[in-house]
Parts: sequence; C-alpha cells; structure tokens
Amino acid sequence: MKVILLGYGKSIQSVEPFLSNDEVYIYDERVMSDKRYISLKYIKDNLPFFDLCIRSPGISSNSEIYNLMKHLFFVMCIIFIIICYINLIS
Repeated sequence: MKVILLGYGKSIQSVEPFLSNDEVYIYDERVMSDKRYISLKYIKDNLPFFDLCIRSPGISSNSEIYNLMKHLFFVMCIIFIIICYINLIS
C-alpha cells in the first residue's frame, strides 16, 4: 500500500511502525533529509496516487497540502465510480 504522512510530528511518528510493510512517503513543511520526504512541488507536479493519507493534527484543514490531497482523493473516487459503471454495463 502506498501511504503519505502529512506532517512528521510525534503523533505521526508513533503511527509509522504500523506501516512497516507499506511504501511510505512523508510530507512536512520543513525540508527533511529522509529519502522518503516529498515536497509540495513534487506532489503538484506529479500528482502521485496514494492508497492512504494520514494527516498530523498540526496540519491545518485549510492548508494547501491538505486541500490538494482532498481534491486528489475526490478525483480518484470519481474515476473509480466511472470504472465500476463501465464494467457494470459492459
């Protein structure tokens, strides 16, 4: 499963051990040297798909990254519904 962690404070770090078998990426407002770190620019440029997005309490629901993830999730849901419908009628 492909997971993105929004923020990398204590609460998210405590969740991380439960994701040991997953492909984990980290977004944080401070630039990190961790190889799993991805920037907001990278996300905007590539629009990667994630199976799960876990938001830290420190990431505001008005923040740019949160709104971007929310819109990506909405688009993926619409695509999923369309694919299901096409499979249903064919």
